[in-house]
Amino acid sequence: MKRARGGDGEEAPRQNAPAGQRKSDQSDGDNSGCDLGQADMQDEDDNPGIRREIRSKYRELIQSVQQNREDMLSPSNNKLTEVLEEANKLFKDVRQSREAALDAQLLVVTSDLGKEKASQLAAEGAAFDPTAFTEHLVSILFIHVITAKVQFSRFSDHNGS
Repeated sequence: MKRARGGDGEEAPRQNAPAGQRKSDQSDGDNSGCDLGQADMQDEDDNPGIRREIRSKYRELIQSVQQNREDMLSPSNNKLTEVLEEANKLFKDVRQSREAALDAQLLVVTSDLGKEKASQLAAEGAAFDPTAFTEHLVSILFIHVITAKVQFSRFSDHNGS
């Protein structure tokens, strides 16, 4: 194992863990409230069966999106959302770069499909025009303000003000 030199010439083992994890490794060993020890967590992270299962699920999702692309483009179909929710669940267990690469591949496939679905929706219906919407909203508010003023003046005239 390679070692890094400390300030006093003493060699210390190199650590590749994130800073927050290294600090916890250097603590006094009190893991109160933690059910799993570091060895158990390391075993879970290195378990080839679990890693293989995660990669397999990612591949199934990618294949499902590619095979059902036309169905997922339907405006009434929520399968794309379900796939993204499943991917979010899987991502919580991603620990290695191979799994992260599959997650990225799924993200590319689903984002392309989402873009295509959004453009299809815009082509089918009237596109949203923010200027027209704002003008319409202002006109409605203006009518309500005028109506409120008229009602207030009638009320104040009626009460003898």
